[in-house]
Amino acid sequence: MALYRVKQFYWAISSFFKKVDYKYINEHLSPDEIKFFSRLKKGEKLHCIRVSKDASSFYEENLNCFSNKSITKERIIKLGLLHDIGKIKQPLSVIDKSILVILHKITKGDLKKYSNFKKVDIYYNHPIEGVKILKEFGYDDDFLFAVANHHSKIQGDNETLKILSYADNKN
Repeated sequence: MALYRVKQFYWAISSFFKKVDYKYINEHLSPDEIKFFSRLKKGEKLHCIRVSKDASSFYEENLNCFSNKSITKERIIKLGLLHDIGKIKQPLSVIDKSILVILHKITKGDLKKYSNFKKVDIYYNHPIEGVKILKEFGYDDDFLFAVANHHSKIQGDNETLKILSYADNKN
């Protein structure tokens, strides 16, 4: 787990030197969705693109395993791109996020008690904020459920959530 966090920190720091793949974003998001996506910090944009691409690959590799036929590649791509959109409510710097990750680990999750602080609140509750934003776009309950629960340990049999969680945990 510690090595994974080091990798995430490296990705965040190196994001200063990478270009955001706007071609990919423009191919898969509507102009209104792009307006919201553009408000994410650069590192978050790059994270969402990696999640989207990994989720799409996972979907294609396991296509025959899904019983929910409403799951499409385009839907999974959008889900990956938009899953962290709630972070636009209170952007976190690389340092903010690193400190929150460490404090979460040290306090064994008790940091959540301090959700009255905006940065702590968004760290834990960005999925719910994302659902509030994405409801305006008319996404269905399955899509919104995946966004709301992408950090939840309990996934049940929701295939959309499993695809997103797999890709998000990888990135």
